[in-house]
Amino acid sequence: MDIMAIDLDHAGTVVRDLDKGRAAYEAMGFRLTAKSQHRGAIEPGGEVQLLGQGNHCAMLQRGYLEVLGIVDSSLPAPAGLYLDKYEGLHIVAMRPRTIEAALAVAGKGGALDAPRDLGRQVLFGPEGSETRPVRFINIRWNATAFPEATFLYTEHLTRETMWQPHLLEHPNKALALDQVFICSPEPALLADRMSKVLGVMPQARSDDQVELQFRESSLVIV
Repeated sequence: MDIMAIDLDHAGTVVRDLDKGRAAYEAMGFRLTAKSQHRGAIEPGGEVQLLGQGNHCAMLQRGYLEVLGIVDSSLPAPAGLYLDKYEGLHIVAMRPRTIEAALAVAGKGGALDAPRDLGRQVLFGPEGSETRPVRFINIRWNATAFPEATFLYTEHLTRETMWQPHLLEHPNKALALDQVFICSPEPALLADRMSKVLGVMPQARSDDQVELQFRESSLVIV
């Protein structure tokens, strides 16, 4: 099987009040990045524009946690669609082996949407004395085929700006995004569907748990 996904990239939780979300994560011992407002294309191939949503991130030595919310209700904010459903974890992003490998899957059965260019400005350096852009490409999995979450492939174009050394030290000593659990009424069937897009063979852990193992992290479907 041709491996497309090499690891978990990030998990995104969408909250109604971003300041309260930040405070909750800090209370759990995470060091978060400063608030950052998103820029991106609403539709694949569309114009990159300022969006009404922003985030804080807990950057880990491997992967990161995103806390996402609305920061300007007068601007388009795709995150609002998540809040129409529920407040909580919505986004599960994988790091592709290469963006070309992931895109090659897009032409096979329409499993992936077209790429979207996204970015934002972040503070750089321990004192936050400089502002630099971060840029990345998201390729969403088709929502009709995979309604369980917003699954993504994320290719970071400015990793050194995202993973700044001083951001990786957390009071709770967190080191890595190790596993994400997904609930499904039919774990084996979902794992089989996902394996075709990930290029990873499912491994049964029990009668009701299936794991998709990456290089150093995994998805567990229960």
